[in-house]
Amino acid sequence: MPLATASARLAADAPNYLVALEAGRHALAGDEGPHEGGQDRGPAPFEFVLAGLAACTSATLRMYMQRKGWPDGAIDVTTTLHADQERNPVHSSHRQRGCAARRHATGSTRGDLRKDARHALHQARHAH
Repeated sequence: MPLATASARLAADAPNYLVALEAGRHALAGDEGPHEGGQDRGPAPFEFVLAGLAACTSATLRMYMQRKGWPDGAIDVTTTLHADQERNPVHSSHRQRGCAARRHATGSTRGDLRKDARHALHQARHAH
C-alpha cells in the first residue's frame, strides 16, 4: 500500500499550464507564472516541492519538540531554490534545461525554549 498518492491532469482545453492536482483527498491547482506562459493560478512545480520540504521540516521539528517534552512554539521554515551561477553561469533561470540548482532553508522558532533546546532544534533541522 502506498504511503502517499498524488496525480495531475492537464485537460486538453486548459489554459496553457493550468494543471488539476489531487494530493490524497485534497484538490489543488498548479500553474506557471506569466513569465513562463502561464496565468499564475496556482504554485509552479518547484514551489510545490519547496512547500513540501518546508512543511516536512516544520512538522519534524514539532514532533522533535513534543518527544522532548518541550513547550510548543511557533516554527517558521522558508525554503528557496537558487540557480547555481558558478556551475552554470549561462543560465539565469532554474527552469531552463541543464541548469544546476541548489536549495536553501532557513528556520526559526518562537516560544519559551532554553538555549540548549534551540541549539538541538537547529541541529535537527540541518540533519533533515
